[in-house]
Amino acid sequence: MLKSYQVIPGVFPTYTYVTRQPKEDFSYEFRLEQSILTIGYLTSIVGTSKTEKSVLCEKVIVLDNIVNLSGSDFKVNDNFWTVVASKVGISLQSSSEYSKIEGKVTYGLTEGRSKTITESFRLLKDKVLQYFFSNNLWKGG
Repeated sequence: MLKSYQVIPGVFPTYTYVTRQPKEDFSYEFRLEQSILTIGYLTSIVGTSKTEKSVLCEKVIVLDNIVNLSGSDFKVNDNFWTVVASKVGISLQSSSEYSKIEGKVTYGLTEGRSKTITESFRLLKDKVLQYFFSNNLWKGG
């Protein structure tokens, strides 16, 4: 018999999870797993409140590999990859520095001047995906 502390709201329902069998031949768990393995696609789970969307994801994906996004995450930044990077804690800022020597010839002498140029650039999708590949968090490839 289950004890009350074994069934806690807000925690994955290890003892009370029920696999729902839809009208189609495949369970939601199987369909989500197949969707995740499809390379080059993002999977979105939508539904009304309290329909166990999060529990389904925790069951199939494992909590440590989930990046939860909601509409409010896009209030400050509307770039998908920037939001994902922020959620997983990687910086998209990177900089590159190089020196450039400019000069002109006056009376047979070269007059030169050195200037250091720093460029900042944003790496988006590639850097985020590389993070997931490097940390073995990517199931699809």
